[in-house]
Parts: sequence; structure tokens; C-alpha cells
Amino acid sequence: MLRSFCLFLLVLLLNSTFLNASNYKWDGDKDTAATMLAISGISQLIFMQYGEQEEINLDELDYDLNHIDITAIDNWSPTASLISDALLITELAMPLVLVSEKSLENRKTYSLLYLQSFAVTNFVSSLTKSITKRKRPYVYNTNLSDEQRTNREATNSFVSGHAANAFMASAFMMKIMYDDKVYRNYQLVIFPVFALGAGATSMLRYSAGKHFPSDIIAGAIVGAACGYIIPELHKKKQADSDYRQIISVNWKF
Repeated sequence: MLRSFCLFLLVLLLNSTFLNASNYKWDGDKDTAATMLAISGISQLIFMQYGEQEEINLDELDYDLNHIDITAIDNWSPTASLISDALLITELAMPLVLVSEKSLENRKTYSLLYLQSFAVTNFVSSLTKSITKRKRPYVYNTNLSDEQRTNREATNSFVSGHAANAFMASAFMMKIMYDDKVYRNYQLVIFPVFALGAGATSMLRYSAGKHFPSDIIAGAIVGAACGYIIPELHKKKQADSDYRQIISVNWKF
């Protein structure tokens, strides 16, 4: 549901027009191919994760967890899980802030870069889940029924996809807004809100019993790295950016 929502959002963004110069560019066929490959990989990995349910023997669980992660095994809150879903959808919609600024030149490029960041983040997190098959904290929670402890998502703990996506969206927005000076007078207020939103989503996943602290930390690192590095790789050379800015100014006059 979250992936479908984000892709729908990006389709809307692609319909926008643009005016002034930006510091970023989309490398045509190469970037499109890389993004489509990542999306294809995500689809295959999701099928692998949910196609066959991993068998869990509750009588043979190893409770020898580190002293930080073991604090999560008694957590269980469906309400916290639902709130984390709602927060994540809100965070994934944050690029709407970009299309609301009429002076931005390349809304289409921002949309495509966001799609690529999203695709790479989810490819990495899905691949890691498929390889590690780590059990979620609630698997160890003896207060729950066996059916709850062994559901289809029980071995998708590492890394936290919610944390990865929340921190990707936050890092992406902060990177774009800082480099292109979007709402620069309000960044001291906006940026902490982005970071706190990602942190709150992650903490709710812990409270819900969905993830260990190490899952969340790793997810946050993956997401923040993708949200920062992918836009950075698409920055224009300074000379090219200055030239486009001069053309833009002359066109206005």
C-alpha cells in the first residue's frame, strides 16, 4: 500500500512544469534504466519474502540477544503500528513541499530523483530482509498467540523498512531544500520537524514490537544514505549551473 501510494504521488509530480535553474539533473536513459532495475528487483524480493512463509519452531528460539535488542521482545502495540504507517505515508508525501514552490525549475527532476531514492532504498532494505531472515521481536513474545508470533512477516525484521523510508524522505528533502535554497528562511524549523518525524516513526516500530533497535538504526543509516547520496550524484557541475542561471536571468529580462 505504501509503495503504491508513493508511486501515485510521483505520477502527480511528473505533471508539473518548471521555470528556474536547479542544482540537479536527471541523466536520461542511464538513470531511468537504473531506477527501473531497482523497482524490478524490489518486486522480485517482495515476492520472495511473502511467497513462502518461513517455518518457525517456537520451542527452539534462541533468546540470547544483546542487552539492547532484548528490550524489544515484550513490546506489542497494534495502535503504534497503525500510527507509524500513517506517519510514514505523511513523510513520503513531503515532496509536495517542492511542487508548491513556483520558482523551482526542475520539479520533474526532483520527482525522478525521489523515485530513484525510494527505489534504491527499498531494494537495499528488501534484499537485506531476504538474506538475513531475522525474526521480529514479537516472535519472542510469549504473551501472544502462536499464530500472531509466526505470521507471514515474522522473519522480515532486519532492516526496518519504515525507518529506512522515513529517513530517506527526510534526508532527501533536507538535501534538496538546502542546496536549492527552498524556503531557506524556514529551514531551521522545517528540518528538525523532518528529523523528528522520522525518529517518531522509528520509535513507534519499536513500541509496536515490529523491530529491534538494531533494525531501526540500520534502516535509518540505509535510508539517510540513499536520501543524501543519490541527489548528490546528480548535482550539476558548477560551471553548467552558473551558465543555466545566467540564461534564466536573461530570459526574464
